[in-house]
Amino acid sequence: MNIINKYLLIYYFYNIKNNLFNKIIFVVKNEIPKDTNIILSPQIYLNILKKKKIIINELSGYILIDYQYSIYLKKKIKKKINKL
Repeated sequence: MNIINKYLLIYYFYNIKNNLFNKIIFVVKNEIPKDTNIILSPQIYLNILKKKKIIINELSGYILIDYQYSIYLKKKIKKKINKL
């Protein structure tokens, strides 16, 4: 996968008092826009993992998703946020 030329969806996650929080960062050519950070619930995160084969680097906590799927996810997440 050519990381530099793809629009990637990168997750990193951390534990606070046994609660899992998930943060999404949309990355374009390895530059991180400041306005695209979204916090996901663990359930949404697990659903995403189930639906798509995702490359996981467990050492860094990064999860990379390809361009087409990132577009789909971004639309889906926006709909969920608009409902709140």
